[in-house]
Amino acid sequence: MLDPAAITRIVLSPHLDDVALSIGGAIARFTLENQRILVVTIAAGAPPPGSLPSPFAASLHRAWGLDAVDAVARRRREDEAAMALLGAESWRLDLLDAVYRLPESYGSEAALLGEPATHDRLEIELIAALAPILAASPRALLLAPLAVGGHVDHRLVHRAAIELARQDREVAFYEDFPYAARPGAVAERLDAIGAALEPTIVDITATLDRKIAAILAYTSQIEALFGDREQARAAIAAYALAAGSSGPAERLWHPR
Repeated sequence: MLDPAAITRIVLSPHLDDVALSIGGAIARFTLENQRILVVTIAAGAPPPGSLPSPFAASLHRAWGLDAVDAVARRRREDEAAMALLGAESWRLDLLDAVYRLPESYGSEAALLGEPATHDRLEIELIAALAPILAASPRALLLAPLAVGGHVDHRLVHRAAIELARQDREVAFYEDFPYAARPGAVAERLDAIGAALEPTIVDITATLDRKIAAILAYTSQIEALFGDREQARAAIAAYALAAGSSGPAERLWHPR
């Protein structure tokens, strides 16, 4: 990991692909500007050896074309390739994805996109895990998911960022793509949050191709998310163009 004092932005990624999908263009731009970016991926841990995936987790493995034994290891390798393309440093925590962490609570897509279970400790464990790096890099801006789409892991990471903001950490939020591509989804989430946030537009004209390449590095996810690589390129470019007024962009939401 790079020197904490050199970090300008700490970006929280609930899963092994969220940051590249959502603000990969901005990260690539920041690193080209010689900013030091640390991406912290939260749910990057593997279930205990020999544990059997739940039926829902097993269905996800099939959709990704991955064997349960090495699903997380394969996804971590994909993430390493993507972060190298974006020029970001990475720190992968060993916390578990919701489908591994509480399979009895998150056993369907509806549950995964619903309210977090009351006994889910991800928010608490994340704040504790982040404490050393945040203390060592007090001037770094924390970027967290807006939690568009309502995935429980995204919501809990968002909640952790809100708590850190209450502790005087400077925090901003990124739009969760591809959830944010649904018409009205971002506005609905902003209404649900009820906080006063205003957008900053980050032009990614020079880094859109790098963002697309980083997303395509997650080969196990492309079919499930987009259908195929060409559909992925088209969807990514279309959303970036919709976010900007004069070219491809990404939006970051800051408290007023």
